[in-house]
Amino acid sequence: MSFRPTHQHEGLFFWWEFDGVPYPFEDHADAPGVVFGWWTSQLMQLSYGARATPLVFFEGAPALVLTQEDNRIFASGEGFGPVEVEWESLASALQQAIITVAPAFEQMDRAWAKRFREDADRLDEIKGYRKNTRKKQNPI
Repeated sequence: MSFRPTHQHEGLFFWWEFDGVPYPFEDHADAPGVVFGWWTSQLMQLSYGARATPLVFFEGAPALVLTQEDNRIFASGEGFGPVEVEWESLASALQQAIITVAPAFEQMDRAWAKRFREDADRLDEIKGYRKNTRKKQNPI
């Protein structure tokens, strides 16, 4: 990986993608050292029953808004959606992104890398939980 951050605001290209449609746009550059922690907290809020939460971008792109209706999650944003998304897919995508950039931050600041590892663990805790109940879903 060629990403070598010198501070937590260092930029990297990343974006959300739903059914092949990127949000906010492909090759969006932002600060994973900042937003991944924010997004983890927002997904935790949804897991505890929040009806809606924005996934805000540091570099000013319009937020991706997640809403819950009848145990279903929808993503929408400026000129995008709403599109239904899977809870575990959201948590897994963010967790994988965190795991991917964590080693680069490890070289810069061990405390910052530790926060990344903790966020990945927090996401692991909420994967597979039904919204509003905090009970494990039964495997099919």
